[in-house]
Amino acid sequence: MARILVVDDDSTSLELTQKALEQSGHDVICALSGKDAVSGLSADHAIDIIITDIALPVMTGFQLLSYLKADPQLSWIPVVLCTDKTDAASVKKGIKLGAAEYITKPIDRSTLSNKVESALTRAPGAVLVVDDEELLRDLLRKALGRAGFRVRLAGSGAEALEILQSHRISIMLADIKMPQMSGIELLTEVKEKHPTVPVLLMTGHGGDYSEDEMLEAGADGYIAKPFKNMEIISLVRSLVP
Repeated sequence: MARILVVDDDSTSLELTQKALEQSGHDVICALSGKDAVSGLSADHAIDIIITDIALPVMTGFQLLSYLKADPQLSWIPVVLCTDKTDAASVKKGIKLGAAEYITKPIDRSTLSNKVESALTRAPGAVLVVDDEELLRDLLRKALGRAGFRVRLAGSGAEALEILQSHRISIMLADIKMPQMSGIELLTEVKEKHPTVPVLLMTGHGGDYSEDEMLEAGADGYIAKPFKNMEIISLVRSLVP
């Protein structure tokens, strides 16, 4: 399942695309203009892919694509351009601007599904940040996002396991001290169910676990709080496959 933002000023086309994607199990957000799409992206940091019409008022699909690629926090999002234009110049321009895929109207459901899956497969996996403190989650989202990483957030171990089950995750950062399920308990679950996902533990100075205990439990690395943004970014980069 993916969270997809669909942008089209034609409400009928928008509805048809939305239904087709929802029938395939995706979570769909709709926007009638490029401006609405930008507002939606500002409010929602968990968009996996964008499907946008080219011929939009005020901000065209090409301009929206250029806007996304210029923002380090959004540039990784794969964009599928959708239009009734079939000329080679439009296709060439879209690819040059960084479009992941290109689809023409009227949209065929099977083709749409294939294009979405193809774009998602090539997109980078996310960094999953797990911490019961909302402030720290938000700070890490901003810092990692500015460094060009795709970020997902979880406030508990249970929520993190749900995300791991349904989304591509490149690495998990988990606080050790969390209620209900500790970071060590979460680490054990992840290594059993998702053994290829590196896990970086975050711990306070003088925490309950020593370095040897964390590494013996299966952690791929650890970092003590408080830490600098560049420290965590460097560690993540060293562990991302």
